[in-house]
Amino acid sequence: MVGDDVDAMTREIVEQGEPVVDTLIAGFNGGSHYGYEHVIYDILKSIDGVKKNEKSTDEKLINIFGIVPEKDPYWQGNLEEIRRIFAGVGLKANLFFGVYGGVNDLVNAKNAVASVVFSRWGELPAKLLKERFDVPYISVSSLPNSASDERELIEKVSEYAKIDSEVKESFLESEGRYERNYLSRIRDDIFEYDLGKRTLIVGDEEQVIRYGKLFKEVFGARVVGAVLTDALKKDEEHETDNTEILEAVAENIYITSDEKDIEDIIKRSRAQVVIGSSLEKRIAEKNNVSLLEFSYPIYHRAILNQTTVGVRGAVEFVSDYITTVKQAEKEKSQVLHDYLKQLKNQNSWQGHTSKKGQVKQINLVSELASRESI
Repeated sequence: MVGDDVDAMTREIVEQGEPVVDTLIAGFNGGSHYGYEHVIYDILKSIDGVKKNEKSTDEKLINIFGIVPEKDPYWQGNLEEIRRIFAGVGLKANLFFGVYGGVNDLVNAKNAVASVVFSRWGELPAKLLKERFDVPYISVSSLPNSASDERELIEKVSEYAKIDSEVKESFLESEGRYERNYLSRIRDDIFEYDLGKRTLIVGDEEQVIRYGKLFKEVFGARVVGAVLTDALKKDEEHETDNTEILEAVAENIYITSDEKDIEDIIKRSRAQVVIGSSLEKRIAEKNNVSLLEFSYPIYHRAILNQTTVGVRGAVEFVSDYITTVKQAEKEKSQVLHDYLKQLKNQNSWQGHTSKKGQVKQINLVSELASRESI
């Protein structure tokens, strides 16, 4: 609402017994990331006054902050995967959003044994719960993307929550077997298709860190650049500074969401693969670069509960990447095959193969194209 005294209206409604909270969140103050963080902060700041309940710490309950609905295209699946991972070691995830989230999560947030913040966009509500209800919080630079990441996360959480050690080890060992089973199947593809390509990532800081680590660790890729589109800079509201982590992931770091700037960065980087959004599709096609659409916005895929988190998300991501590379190789092969076929049909085959070296070269290329087609 614009131009109304929202605070006064809210007080009047609350006095009538309705559980209503308000938030002043003008669009010119910031984007969706800002809105997500401040809306949750304002609700948690006021909800204890309209939905009264006694504080009773649940030693199995963990608040989940920092996964921004819609701005992470895979947000629903990612929340569900975090829930599955925590459930695997006997914990409950307070998600706030999605199929398993809701108002009760907001009411019970103060009863959690700890909060986990997966990007700096969840810092404010986590700090509020710490200050008002003594709920500690754990800040991590990105969502887990491997069995080792899952273990590191659970170990941090276990400092606050009660986790049976046997249950924990059994679950984490199972996750490790899952990861090894599927990633071992792509070893031949890594060498055959030279998957360790020059890579540039466009997306939120959390996504850049997560996908960058995955590409370096699984494929040995060279991440030549990272473009942060959530315009992250050090400010008074946020304590987290992931500069060192980003520098370890990518050779060059840029902060911009301007399409022209991003196109120039892609050109200068000489990247062979871009991990980005549908907004980079035209740029990638223009520069003959393979594009993996994994950051906001995505127009060309239907995304329901697919995930890019944990060992299952990593396997899905790797599968999509290999598929993209194979399709690109097939398209190049087809273009070459059609070109050679055109030459032959124009009766200019002899003219183009008059020299012995050229005959050998074209025969070799033709043979490779045929093998690729097979």
